[in-house]
Amino acid sequence: MKLFGKFDIFLYLIIFSFLFCLFFLREAPGDVRVYVDGDLYMIVSLTENAVYEIEDFMKIEISDSRVRVTDSTCPDKLCIKAGWVDTPGIPIVCVPNKTMVMIEGKDQEIDVITQ
Repeated sequence: MKLFGKFDIFLYLIIFSFLFCLFFLREAPGDVRVYVDGDLYMIVSLTENAVYEIEDFMKIEISDSRVRVTDSTCPDKLCIKAGWVDTPGIPIVCVPNKTMVMIEGKDQEIDVITQ
């Protein structure tokens, strides 16, 4: 009984190539951008593990290339319940405080701006 046939080697090569691309060729995320009332409030690198206070109403934590809201004065705390975000383009939004926290990718282009 053969361990590897002609097509088995081809199949394993395709699977290995896919896994290599998936794990090693991912785009490294860029910076965390915090917007308050539609204006850019601050830009922080994802490589810095720290806790930042946004004015007097919110705290964000950056750790291991991900971000989350740890404290907020809003009533429902939906921004805290959003949890950790590590994907560029996915925002954490706090509507009562008019605040948005989002990871920007290095090569991310603006698709649409609304006001």
